[in-house]
Amino acid sequence: MKCISREISDYTYEVKSDGETIIYSPILNIAKDVTSCLDDKDRDALVSRLGAMAQSRVAEGKSAILQIYRSPMDMDRMTILPTFRCNFNCSYCYAAMGRSEVEMQPETLDVALDWFLDKGRLPGKSLYIHIVGGGEPIMSWSLIEAIVKKSSVAAKERGQAIDVAMTTNGSLITEDKAQFLAQSNVLVNVSYEVIREVQNLQRGMCDDVENGILALQRAGARLAIRSTISPVNVDRMPEMVDVVLKRFPDVRRLNLEAVMAGKSIFDSSESLYCFLAKFHRGFEVASKRGAQRGLNVVSAARLDFGVLKERFCQGDLCLTPLGDIVVCHRVSSPKDGNYSRLVFGHIKDGRMMIDEDGYRQALRFSLDNRSECAQCFLRWHCGGLCIAKQVSFPFEYFDALCDSAREEGFAHLKNMVKNDCQQLGVPAHSQRCSDMARSDYKGNQNEHRNGDNGGRRDLNG
Repeated sequence: MKCISREISDYTYEVKSDGETIIYSPILNIAKDVTSCLDDKDRDALVSRLGAMAQSRVAEGKSAILQIYRSPMDMDRMTILPTFRCNFNCSYCYAAMGRSEVEMQPETLDVALDWFLDKGRLPGKSLYIHIVGGGEPIMSWSLIEAIVKKSSVAAKERGQAIDVAMTTNGSLITEDKAQFLAQSNVLVNVSYEVIREVQNLQRGMCDDVENGILALQRAGARLAIRSTISPVNVDRMPEMVDVVLKRFPDVRRLNLEAVMAGKSIFDSSESLYCFLAKFHRGFEVASKRGAQRGLNVVSAARLDFGVLKERFCQGDLCLTPLGDIVVCHRVSSPKDGNYSRLVFGHIKDGRMMIDEDGYRQALRFSLDNRSECAQCFLRWHCGGLCIAKQVSFPFEYFDALCDSAREEGFAHLKNMVKNDCQQLGVPAHSQRCSDMARSDYKGNQNEHRNGDNGGRRDLNG
């Protein structure tokens, strides 16, 4: 029996699976098993009480729901894609269609960074820059150096640190580059499949990537490994933990991401559903094994029950090599489907131009208006399918994605009931913001610029 749910009171859900029934209030972080409850009056009283308490917390602004930015002026993180060039040909690459020799112009980068890092914008707030690939960013090393150096200067002017991270395939990292990244305190995420034969099958250049990781270890860099999990290695995640701990002892985070490649890998929604079931089982084993030995095993593919949010992500302020600003870094080239729907700004005539109406329209490109979402208990942790999944999978695959997520969610609720770990208010086990939802939002919308006037704005002055 598939997991089903319905909202039966304000912010309160009845969730059923395999003959079990749980009443869940995500706002209160309370789950109660009512499977054997024979007294309808007691059950109705419980539901009514939870609904009233949840509604009260929301009304008082105590629910800690992370909302989307009301305006690009509020955005405290920027994603930068320096180039469409790449020296790899990964079997599952989401950016393959957009490959070209195009590299970002230094002038374009300067304009964007001057605006984003301006000490008068979001004063007192921490900023974050993530350098990623529409290709391989290290192929544009001079731009990376410029980002890091300019961020360092801005941090001193603002009086606070600016966190810089980079995701790379690792094959072009030399001793000198590793030293620069370590000395600049850049968090380096190396995309690597860990197991040699899997790396060579899906990505290639295993020796070069391992040499890059070892160089980063010797330099003392902040280092993480990001692995894509496909049907080829979905049963080998615990083994991957063992290899990382033995081969790369300085790595303290392993990010395991379920592949998003649609019909090119999954020939049916059923095959996708079966793969995700294997992924979640394998991740649980790998995560526990890592925790026992000091390796943090994480995945954005897993639901974060420590965060309440109104939408899957708050959207990117993503600068492409062409100087466009898009809301998702996985849709970074005009050759990608739906690109035009996700662009909300440009670097034009030496100025940062943002279309705030376009920004809001781009963020509405989600599934949170589906009837399934309206009644789903996971809407507060999931927020609808992310844009990347929507453009990677055919519509007929969406139910498989959601069914898998609901089953994962029901297992979490059963664990809550078993351990009696519920606590009124913000989820007790995690009050942090996830990488997908970085915000200081505490329930008061007035803390955000509402940006409701819309229109195209010049944000340079």
